[in-house]
Amino acid sequence: MDVLAALDAAGIGVLTGPDGRVALSKAPTALPGEVVAAIRADPDALLSAHLAREWQRHVDARPLRTDDPRPDIAGDSTLWSLLLNRVDGMGNTALREALHCLRCLGARLVRIDGVLRLVRGDEMSAEEYAAYREDWLVPHVRDLTEALTRLDAQARQIERRRRVAA
Repeated sequence: MDVLAALDAAGIGVLTGPDGRVALSKAPTALPGEVVAAIRADPDALLSAHLAREWQRHVDARPLRTDDPRPDIAGDSTLWSLLLNRVDGMGNTALREALHCLRCLGARLVRIDGVLRLVRGDEMSAEEYAAYREDWLVPHVRDLTEALTRLDAQARQIERRRRVAA
């Protein structure tokens, strides 16, 4: 049973009282008895669900960051901004957010055996990175591979231009 949906349908808002406890914007007389019972049984669960929903609404309303969140890590900051913009342009928000989080944890872009690769940073253990990779990157492997391949080609082009200009 989705208590928040029942409250929304009845036009009843969730509030917090001055003591931090859950309150409703109007009396729950129009609600089915099981909904009222669920609210009374665990008002903290209702408050938690309400706050989680409000937080998600806040996050969804904010513009997505596509600049490198860790410009303090020298060497690949420009590549990270390009990667995040490329993935954002692909419309894959989940992958962009996963990459953003990895970069915040120190992930790097390095060329290994001539191919641009994503590697863990010092802020994560190998086990943590492996679990994160499995949960958040593997579901988007096609988009990630395409983005890294195109970024690699773009990075090589930038490097060639710098060599010619020097």
